[in-house]
Amino acid sequence: PGATRLPASAFVSLPDLAARYAYLVDVEGSGYSGRLKYLLHSGRPVLLADRPHLEFFYEHLRAWDHYVPVRRDLGDLHEKIRWLQAHPAEAAAIARRASSFAAQHLTRAAAARRWRDVLAPHVARRAERRRSVRCAAEEACDVVYRAPDGSGTVKLATLRAGETATVDALPGHALHVGERVIRT
Repeated sequence: PGATRLPASAFVSLPDLAARYAYLVDVEGSGYSGRLKYLLHSGRPVLLADRPHLEFFYEHLRAWDHYVPVRRDLGDLHEKIRWLQAHPAEAAAIARRASSFAAQHLTRAAAARRWRDVLAPHVARRAERRRSVRCAAEEACDVVYRAPDGSGTVKLATLRAGETATVDALPGHALHVGERVIRT
């Protein structure tokens, strides 16, 4: 038998969730939950079930500061909801800090900064490895890498006589341009 399909009207949008419920719960389910970022923007306290897989922003996310932690099996969910109900001022403060966190860390601009921070060292290392090579032969030259242990070669380009190209030079490899060898 197939799974029961719910009509679209059975689903609630994230803005409607925030308007309808005092507290929002995020659990993994059987896969990735991408809605936590939106829940943190909601202005509501978020109860976050523990999970083994963490996203890039978790390094800055703090339990009881930005969310209320819940065990992965949800065994303490009722206890945490009762705590929120008994401490409305603290619950509101957690929600405010979560919104502030989201405004700082969970925007397109913040994601772009994060990608820049992650990729910049790799781009810089790649730029340091770039080498300009020229085919000095009378005929075309193959530009080839040879692994230091002789385990393999990779053809990067074929240059016409006098043509120049810029290639990545892997450290410790021999870059062959025609008959000429360049140690990297």
